[in-house]
Amino acid sequence: DLVYLYPTTDSTLGLLYFPMIFPLEGGYNLPPVTDSLPIPYDGSQTVLFDDHNLDGTMDAFVFSPGITPGDPASLTVWLGPDFATTVGPIDLAVPSDGHRFAIGDRNTDGTIDGRSDLFALGTDGQLVVHQGTTDPTTTYASTATIQTQATMGASDAFFVADLDGDGHDDLFVVEPSGATTMYRGGASTHDPGIWHEWTAADTSNWSCPTSSIVGALSNTPQVALFNPQTGLWCLRGKYGQLQSFQYGEPGDYPMMGDWDCDGVDTPGVYRESDGYLYLRNSNTPGDPDVEFSFSSPGDVPLAGDFNGNGCDTVSIYRPSNQTFYIINQLGQKDGGLRAAEFSYVFGSPGDKPFAGDFNGNGQDTVGLHRESTGFIYYRNTHTQHNASNQFFFGIPGDRFVTGDWNSDGKDTPGVYRPSARSLYLRYTNSQGDADETIRWGDSSWLPVSGRFQLP
Repeated sequence: DLVYLYPTTDSTLGLLYFPMIFPLEGGYNLPPVTDSLPIPYDGSQTVLFDDHNLDGTMDAFVFSPGITPGDPASLTVWLGPDFATTVGPIDLAVPSDGHRFAIGDRNTDGTIDGRSDLFALGTDGQLVVHQGTTDPTTTYASTATIQTQATMGASDAFFVADLDGDGHDDLFVVEPSGATTMYRGGASTHDPGIWHEWTAADTSNWSCPTSSIVGALSNTPQVALFNPQTGLWCLRGKYGQLQSFQYGEPGDYPMMGDWDCDGVDTPGVYRESDGYLYLRNSNTPGDPDVEFSFSSPGDVPLAGDFNGNGCDTVSIYRPSNQTFYIINQLGQKDGGLRAAEFSYVFGSPGDKPFAGDFNGNGQDTVGLHRESTGFIYYRNTHTQHNASNQFFFGIPGDRFVTGDWNSDGKDTPGVYRPSARSLYLRYTNSQGDADETIRWGDSSWLPVSGRFQLP
C-alpha cells in the first residue's frame, strides 16, 4: 500500500494509506483509509515498518534524533499488531544528521539470517549495519561499517531491497528528480562467483558500474560501454538489466555485430597493434570465433548489415581519401578482408564514421560525426552524393553512437558525454534535446549499441 505519515493533533502517528489491489483499476484513484497508531510522533522521527520479531505482523521502527546535533540517533520498535509493547529505546552508532535509515538483512559478518537489520547510509557513502538479534537487550548493538561507492545528497531518499534476486540486499538512492542508482550487494548475477559488497569492487576492472535513468523512463534502449583500458564490456538490456564480461585487450577498438546471423549482436575488437579483427559469437569471455587481418594502417572498421541480409560484416572507411569500401562478407579465418563490392567518397577530413539503418528499410548505410561541433550527416543509399540528412546533436567532445533506442526500426543518434558520465539518446534523426538520459560508466569508456537479448 501507499502510506503517508503525519502527526495527529494529539501527537501520535497518523496514517493515510491507499490500498493497492492488483490488477489495478482506475489508476491510483483508490479510496484512501485514515488510521492512527498509539505511537508518539511529532514529524521529526523516521518511521519504517518491518517484522522485527518474526511473528508475521508488521512492527514500527521509530528513529528519533539525538538531543543535540551530532548525538546518536535512538531506535524504538513498537511491536504490532496493537503497538503496545516496545523494544528500546536503543542508542545507534550514528546520528540522524547526514544519515538515512532503511531495513534489510545483512549480518555484521556478511551472512543473512532472515531477521531485520538496520542500514544507516551517510552522505559520505559510509554504511553502518546494525545487526538484529533475538535478545532485546543486545539487538542492533553489533555493527559493521562499510565504505560504499554510494553518493547521497541531503534531499535524496534511501531504501534497501534485493533487486537482482541473489538473496542479498541492494542499496538504492533516489534523487528528487526520480533518478535512481542501485549499488549491488551479495553475489552478482552479472559476474558469477564475484562478490559485491557496496565497495570499490563495483567499479573495478571486472565489474559493470550501475546505471540510472535520469527522469522518467519512456523507452528501453539497449546500449553498451567498453572500457578501453581493460577490455571490459558492460551491456545494458532493454529492461535495464546488466551483463559484463572481459573480451579484448587494452587499446582495442570496440564494435558489436551479428556475425553469425542469429539475431544477437556480439563483440568484436580491432587491434591496431597487429592489424587484426577479433570477432566473437556470444556475449561471454573467451577466444575469438573469427579473426582476420584488416586493411591498411589508418583505416577505420565499420560494422553493419550493408545489404539487408540479416548478417553483419565489417567494411572500411579510409580517412586519407574520405572513401567508404563496402564489404558484404566477413574475412576468412587467419586470412584477410574480402574484396569490396563497391566504394564511394563521402565526408570531410577529420570526421568519424558510423553505420546504421536511418530510414528503417532493413539496410545499414553510412554517416559521419564531427566531434568538434556535434554535426551529423548521413546517406540513405550506398551511392556517392550529398547527405540525405544533416543536423546537430550534442556538444564538442561527445562520443557518438547510433542505435534503435525506441524499437521503431530506425537508428538515431546518441552521445556519451565523458564530463557527465552520461548517455544522451534521441529518438528521431533531427536536431533537438535528448529524449532519454542514462547516467552510467566512466569518463574513459566508449559507447557501443546492439541487440543483446539479455536474460
